[in-house]
Amino acid sequence: MSRARRAEKSLGAILVKTPVWLLIVIAFALANWAEFGKWEGHLLPVTSKATLISHEKTETGYTISMTFEKDRTCNYRSLAFFWIDKDGTQHRLPWTETIKSHATEEKNRPQGLNAFTMHVAAPLPPENWTAYVTHKCHPLWNTVTKFWP
Repeated sequence: MSRARRAEKSLGAILVKTPVWLLIVIAFALANWAEFGKWEGHLLPVTSKATLISHEKTETGYTISMTFEKDRTCNYRSLAFFWIDKDGTQHRLPWTETIKSHATEEKNRPQGLNAFTMHVAAPLPPENWTAYVTHKCHPLWNTVTKFWP
């Protein structure tokens, strides 16, 4: 018997012997891999209690000051602010951090209460924004936490 024929038979034997529920679980995991980070961020958020302390209108947007709790020791990846249109469309807003407090050069903050001040280029005040923060908590996927509001 040729190698190809033996490989084909062994693959068939594996599929026949594998319980159907296991194949369904594997298919579900592969189909939803990108969503696991959002689910984890919802069930085990990295940050919480984000509070807008102040916001001030500038020529190019708003300067905001916020505090938040960092609940888990995960590595920071990104922060994204979005302006939500009347029809629900989200538009990403560029931002720059103006005062770096409690952050290392990698922007990993310690657990506990943290604060920051940044400039966000936005046409409307923070009441019309939403924000998501992404962290690397383990090697499997990035964890996405709804940061604001």
